[in-house]
Amino acid sequence: MRAKIKKTLTTAAKEAGKILKKYFYLEKQHKGIKGKGFRDVVTAADLESEKKIISIIEKNFPEHSIIAEESGYENKGSDYTWVIDPLDGTMNFSKGMDIFCVSIGVAQKGKVIMAAVFDPVRKYLYFAEKGKGAFLNCKRIFVSEEKELGTAIVFSQFDPTQGKKEIDITFRLFRSILRKSAGIRVFVSLAQELCHIAKGSAACSIAAQPKPWDFAAGCLIVEEAGGKVTDFDGKPWTIYSKSLVSTNGLLHRQLLSMIRKAK
Repeated sequence: MRAKIKKTLTTAAKEAGKILKKYFYLEKQHKGIKGKGFRDVVTAADLESEKKIISIIEKNFPEHSIIAEESGYENKGSDYTWVIDPLDGTMNFSKGMDIFCVSIGVAQKGKVIMAAVFDPVRKYLYFAEKGKGAFLNCKRIFVSEEKELGTAIVFSQFDPTQGKKEIDITFRLFRSILRKSAGIRVFVSLAQELCHIAKGSAACSIAAQPKPWDFAAGCLIVEEAGGKVTDFDGKPWTIYSKSLVSTNGLLHRQLLSMIRKAK
C-alpha cells in the first residue's frame, strides 16, 4: 500500500510540474489569469495541474478523499486524504517569477504520512515519509544546526487580508525578528520555504492563517529532516492549524517567545 501511494504521489507531482513548466515558459504565461478574491488569482496552469493530479490519484485510489485548493473537499469517508496545492506561489508564477511548486501531502486519519513538493524549474523533488526521513532528489536532507537567531534567515507568510489587530501583531513581530535575526525573507510560497528549512538553507518560518494545501506536505518534510513544527501556541500542527512556526528545532522556543510578546 505505502509503495503504491509513494509511486502515485511522486508521479502526480512530476506530471503536474511538467504542466506548470509548460505554461511558465510560454511567451504569455499570464494567459488565463482570473481573480479569485482580494489579492488572489487562479491561472489556467493551476486548473490543469490540479486536474492532472486528481486524475492520477483517482486512477490508483478512487476511494480516497481529496482536499484541493481549486476544487475543494471531496469527502469519500476514507481514512486517507490527499491534500493538494497544484501551484503554490501562483502570484509569483503569474508575474513571471520562478518561485513556485507543486505540493501534495497524504494524510491517514488526519495525520500526514507522506509528502512531495516538486520545483519544476530546478527539477527538485522533495519527499518524506513518516518515520523514514526527508530527501531531495533521493539524497537525505537535514535542517541546519544554527543555535543563534542572529545568523538565521527567517521566512514569513502573513495574509494581507488580516484584520487590524492581526496586522499590528505582525508588525511588532517583524520588528522584533529584524532586530535579532539575519533577516526576513518572503517567498510567497510556503511549501518552498518549508523545504528550504528542511535542507538547512534557512532556519525558521512563521505563517499566520495558512491554508492546509500550503503546508501539509512541507511540514512533514521539515519534521522528517529533524525540524520542529507547531502552531503559534506551541501545539502540534495538524492539517487544520490556523498558524505555523517551523524551525530547525534549536530556535523554536525563542520564536514562540517572540510571538507571545508580540500579541
